[in-house]
Amino acid sequence: MKELYDRFRREVLEEKTVDYYEEDELLDIYDYAQDEGDVMVQFYVFLTARRLHPDSTLFDERAGFFLSYISNEAGADMLARRDRQESPLWDVLALSIAHYPDGHPDDDMRSLLAKHDKFDCESVLKLMDLLRDLTRPDLVAEAYVALRDKAEDTRSLLFETATILKDYPEHSALARQLAEELTQTEPFNIDCWLLLAKTEFANSHPEEAISAADYALAIDPDNLEGALVRAVVLSAQEANRAQAEEELKAFLKRVPDNAIATKALAECYRARHKDSAAIEAYASFMSKGEEGNPEALIEILRLNPDNATPYIDIYNSIVGDNVEQWQKTALALYNEKLYIQGAILLDYFTEKYGFTSISELYLRLLYLAKRYGDYIARFEQLNVYRSENHPSPIEISIMGYLLLCASLLKQHRFGDLDQLSSVILANPPEIPDMEDIMKFKGIQLTLQQMRILAQHEAYTLIDDPDFDPVRQLFPFSSPDDTPLDRDSEDDTITRKGRKKPR
Repeated sequence: MKELYDRFRREVLEEKTVDYYEEDELLDIYDYAQDEGDVMVQFYVFLTARRLHPDSTLFDERAGFFLSYISNEAGADMLARRDRQESPLWDVLALSIAHYPDGHPDDDMRSLLAKHDKFDCESVLKLMDLLRDLTRPDLVAEAYVALRDKAEDTRSLLFETATILKDYPEHSALARQLAEELTQTEPFNIDCWLLLAKTEFANSHPEEAISAADYALAIDPDNLEGALVRAVVLSAQEANRAQAEEELKAFLKRVPDNAIATKALAECYRARHKDSAAIEAYASFMSKGEEGNPEALIEILRLNPDNATPYIDIYNSIVGDNVEQWQKTALALYNEKLYIQGAILLDYFTEKYGFTSISELYLRLLYLAKRYGDYIARFEQLNVYRSENHPSPIEISIMGYLLLCASLLKQHRFGDLDQLSSVILANPPEIPDMEDIMKFKGIQLTLQQMRILAQHEAYTLIDDPDFDPVRQLFPFSSPDDTPLDRDSEDDTITRKGRKKPR
């Protein structure tokens, strides 16, 4: 099938006119292209089938699924065709349109399974894909029982079911059972042995997993997936980590940009207290491939290197001034409470690209990293930027000002705190929303309590590293609430007291 697919793809790329393909050949090419995620070939198969076999209806269901991936409405239009014949695949498409992405297909699935006596391979695969995408392993297991005697291709049913269920502990035993049955039925099929290795690993049977991987490699010693599975299983065992390191390094020489092998190797290094080696493994991976792997920077920053700049340099060479990518990485660190690392990342970004839409996230990270002096300095710089770029594209939220007051308190700048808090307290905004009114009253109370601490020079409390004036005094939210979620905190109020447009 691969040879057929390669030939068709080559003819498309060379802009050759396809003279003739049988309908079954085009179906095989389409299904292979679908497995490969090759949308271009899928599309050209439809065009070729329409030209060579204009009266064929064999592609109608697949066209319906293809269109449904663009929009449910487009798929529903195909489903509504009056001249279509009833088939399990059409009914699976209807189930998908009715319930994807967050529906509850339980009853409709059971009706579908009871309606038909036979299910072709494509119908089974599409049904299982839908249940997997809906995160319903319970229905996958239920569908397997119902389809066992109805599926035209039992091997595909077992393989797909085991592949999905192995990732769910409550179903991993069934996955192992099905994978073992496949190896007994097809003892020279390398994919079945690799599936068994993965299910054994999921069931915490590392020795059996290695044995299954070794069977796969006995069939094909050069098989990359077999080498990877074996090395990953070894890496999870303390006694075998030295061996795993060697096998993973050998694998990465063959496939330098493999994320699974890189992570497994790095985890081996970490388990053996070789953090520097783990960092370098991720750094090497980050620069591999045509587009690089910028997400590896998060792994590096989790390891808290002594100097993060060289690694952020690599990251910057990949993503450039893409604010969305920098924000995504910073938020990932923020959500893991890696505030120091997140602040370091946006230090670099701000020095290189200036103030942008993620500047308030940067301020929040500085505060949570307890870099109060830097918070004040950056806030002042941002205010200068805003005054020089009027009207400013960057707003500062009420929380931003509250954190500024808290930073002034922590830095013993009591006069500046008194002056700023006086301005805020003397100029309450007009707020129509009762919840926001209560939040602003909470801000007023918090500022008053900060001023009292400053007036009494309560250094013992102020200088306590664990004392956060906002987290411990403000009753409605805390500085580690999601900084970009405007619906969940007082950030919906601007300095002028108006709600920001959404």
